[in-house]
Amino acid sequence: MRACYIDAYTETYAPYETMIIAVAGTKGGSGKSTLATNLAVERARKKKRVMLIDVDKQGTSKVWGTVREESGRSPLIPCVHLFGRGEFIPDEIEKMHEGYDDVIIDVGGRNTSELRAVFLVADKVCFPVKHSGADVWALDQTEEIFQDAKPHNPGVMGFVVVNLASTNPPKTEADDLKETFLEFGGFEYSGVVIRNRVAFERALNNGLGITEYKPTDKKAQAEIRSFYNLVYDGEN
Repeated sequence: MRACYIDAYTETYAPYETMIIAVAGTKGGSGKSTLATNLAVERARKKKRVMLIDVDKQGTSKVWGTVREESGRSPLIPCVHLFGRGEFIPDEIEKMHEGYDDVIIDVGGRNTSELRAVFLVADKVCFPVKHSGADVWALDQTEEIFQDAKPHNPGVMGFVVVNLASTNPPKTEADDLKETFLEFGGFEYSGVVIRNRVAFERALNNGLGITEYKPTDKKAQAEIRSFYNLVYDGEN
């Protein structure tokens, strides 16, 4: 079931034709903008019409989009900053989604009206989590908010990915978190692990996705492709 909006004429729920993906959470610093921008690039490189929406006060994805545009990067990915629109987010998406195959939303790391509104319209929500007590505690709050949205958007799917994990092989952060994630009933643990690689930050700073960045980091690219396949079920 696709995410829905209220049809103003019939006063009933009607499905968006656009796929709406959100990268969200109530904890800052979990790498949401990196995942959102990379997902947008991967989708655009597959010839899909993509819009990136930034509803974070910090506006990292919007800055990324500006750098990309000013650098003449192709494919161009339109990016809109909608922080401060709160409960009007569904209306804004309804106005803008036509003509796009995908809308990808970067949601700021706080319990905001924007976060709650995005849960009402998204088809899928990714929750990146670092290996820290604060991130896991925040996930508990996020789950509660996400569950509150489900009666209004019953088709929404949520999943957790481990992000910014250590690149040190002896570190078992992902394994340590697996059992913890299983305690959350509101969304699934995906098994996807994305590690804290310097190439991600450099790509972000230059308005790029990791598969565009040079020199090539094959491990980082493989991690993002795993994330993409998770979100789009392996769809090309």
